[in-house]
Amino acid sequence: TLSLSSLAKIAACIEATIPFRAPDEDGRTCSDLLFDRFKNVNEKMKLGMGEGEIIESTQRAADLANRDVANFSTPERAVFLSNTWNLLPESNISLRHTRCFRIGDFTLALKKMSNFFSFLNAENIYTSFEGVPSAKKVSDMTQRAKENIEVATKYMHCKLLSISVLYALAEKTGGDAPIALFLGDLPSPKSISPAIEDYITISPPARGVQLDKRVFALLRDGREGESEFDIKNSPLAAYLYALMGDEGLQKALTLAAYPMTTEDAKKLLDVCPPEAVVKIATSCAEIALTRASQLQKIAALYSS
Repeated sequence: TLSLSSLAKIAACIEATIPFRAPDEDGRTCSDLLFDRFKNVNEKMKLGMGEGEIIESTQRAADLANRDVANFSTPERAVFLSNTWNLLPESNISLRHTRCFRIGDFTLALKKMSNFFSFLNAENIYTSFEGVPSAKKVSDMTQRAKENIEVATKYMHCKLLSISVLYALAEKTGGDAPIALFLGDLPSPKSISPAIEDYITISPPARGVQLDKRVFALLRDGREGESEFDIKNSPLAAYLYALMGDEGLQKALTLAAYPMTTEDAKKLLDVCPPEAVVKIATSCAEIALTRASQLQKIAALYSS
């Protein structure tokens, strides 16, 4: 049987893994507050721990907390994105049904993840107590986390725009549909079927277009590993980002509505480069055969 002091140490480690907590109004960190509570519990429950033991236990909890979010400071951004991407089904049940989730489901999942990264403060990811880990180590991890979050946020925005364009095409041609209808089935060793990457050619960024080369490379070349619900590279997102750049991306995102009406769909398609709408609509027409005629009509409208 574990002693009460051992149980208290375990509870402290568990509590420390609650992530992304800012200092309180007095500037005390989550580790500072944990130490104070540890001392109070020690006195109240007569656990018999000395201050040195409580300091060491708080440092151990801080170390575990940092290990729990170590992915944020990994130097390999493709690995960071891959690990992050695989978390999407945890908070989006529909994505667990990898063969039949709808375009709207994916749009909502990307919106939620994009909002999370947009408001995440890297300064609140890592903690220390009484010099463990060192201020230098925390600073280095925080800086890498800032860079990863910056890249991940823009990556998510690019993915969100590309899926929102599909969502708009779906709404204009009969309503939301399984994503495989427009993009094709995920690759499988058991079957080969047409997919959007067969029809979309990723060109270098257009002249004068300003974009984040790190993000473009990740979209073009892919995350570190495959996921069960998405291919690791993003040809459609890379294609749009190369055409529109950061300025066009941000403008279009303001019109990426969820849920999307046909009016919303028109507004989004109108702000995209006409050549992109034509290319994406004709490419999807090769895959979504039941909507091919409507997609071709949209392509004709934006090519005129």
